[in-house]
Amino acid sequence: MSSHPDWKHFSLTHITYPTNDRIAPLLALLSLTPPFVICALTSSVLVHKDVTAAYILMGCLLIAAGCSVLKMVWQEERPMRYHHDQQLEYGMPSNHSAFAWFGATFMALYLVRGGNVWCALHLTTTNGNVVELSPSRGDCNNYTGNHKERNTRWKAFVKFWHFLHTQVTILASTLLASGCTYSRVHLGYHTTKQVAVGSVLGIVFGYIWYRMFEMGCVRRGLISVNRLLIELETSRRRLYWNDETRVEKKGE
Repeated sequence: MSSHPDWKHFSLTHITYPTNDRIAPLLALLSLTPPFVICALTSSVLVHKDVTAAYILMGCLLIAAGCSVLKMVWQEERPMRYHHDQQLEYGMPSNHSAFAWFGATFMALYLVRGGNVWCALHLTTTNGNVVELSPSRGDCNNYTGNHKERNTRWKAFVKFWHFLHTQVTILASTLLASGCTYSRVHLGYHTTKQVAVGSVLGIVFGYIWYRMFEMGCVRRGLISVNRLLIELETSRRRLYWNDETRVEKKGE
């Protein structure tokens, strides 16, 4: 690949694109959607202890592993551009397309249907005690809010924010998945059939993975993990604060 004079490496990556194509650099960037998403999810898990991000990350890794297995089973070659390179894996199905559409499908379902699940997973603290907001009790739907949320102008702003949080995010994730899928064909990494199969696999697995997310046993497991992480983080900060206090007292 790198020896061909008409193809150029996208900086710091193995993605190549034709030098005489004006939109190719943008498509090369869109083709890097999976590693960007993995980095974002991993950061959210490590920094914010986000169990929902961890669940999505697990799904991303599973769809990637599944595509790798299917490539070995079907053994369909990539387009002509890569026939001279024996080190590349097979092309059916497109891992990037499956990954991108898995994320877009899960994101859309999470934003449209996931209000109650989100409410159950994100716990609030009252007087130092962890309180679980339960969808079955209607805690999320019956939440009345404070005086700001009962203000007319504030409600209008909240509705606008909800619009940005749902429709705009869904549209953006769909466009990102579409761009990533198209880039794989335009840059010669896959055939149309390979990205189509990958996209279908990603959508189907994204739907299944989200429906599992709604199951009571999975939700309770995530809530338990979230509670444990909160307790661990609270204990860590308390120990760190005590150590800092001792150092300050010794310094005095």
